[in-house]
Amino acid sequence: MVEIRWHGRGGQGAKTASKLLALAQMAGGLWVQAFPEYGPERSGAPMVAYNRADTAVIRRHDQVRHPVLVVVLDASLWNEVNPLAGLPPGGRVLVNTAAALSGARDAARVTAVPGDRLAQAAGTRFANVVMVGAALAALGQGDEEALAQAVQSLFARMGETTVLSNARAARAGYRFVRAKEAAS
Repeated sequence: MVEIRWHGRGGQGAKTASKLLALAQMAGGLWVQAFPEYGPERSGAPMVAYNRADTAVIRRHDQVRHPVLVVVLDASLWNEVNPLAGLPPGGRVLVNTAAALSGARDAARVTAVPGDRLAQAAGTRFANVVMVGAALAALGQGDEEALAQAVQSLFARMGETTVLSNARAARAGYRFVRAKEAAS
C-alpha cells in the first residue's frame, strides 16, 4: 500500500488535490482513498489531507502515519509543521517552491517544484493541480492520460476552459518531475 500526505493551508486545495490524485490512480486500476483532516476550519490555517492506493481493497480508515510521499503546497509550512514526520528513509517530498530549500534532511529526497509558476504558465492560479501531476510522476503510478481523465472527471462541471487549463497545469507538474528524475 502506498500512502501520501498533503500539507497545505485552508483554501489552497489540499483536499481537492488528494481527490484528484485518487481519481488518477483509480484510472490506473488501483483501489484508492482520499480524505482530509482539519484542525481549525478557517482559511489559511494549516491542514492535512491523505491518500492511500493499493492493488487490493483498502480496509484501513485511519490517519496516514508513515507516508512514502509528502506534498507541501505552501513552502511557508516547511518550518511551521514537520512535513518529514513519519517519512521513512529515502521517502519523497515535493514542495511547491521555486527557491532552494533550507533545512532539508538527508533522510528524504526533497524536490522543489515551482508549482505557482507552472500553474500561471498553464493559465490557472491553482498550484495544487500542478502538484498532483508532480506526485503522480514521483509515485510512478499513472501516466498523463490517467491524469487528463481525472482532471476531466473532477472539473467537467466548471467548463471546458477550466478543464483545459487544469489539464495543462497537471501535465506541467508531471513533466517537471519526470525531467528532474531523468536528469539525476
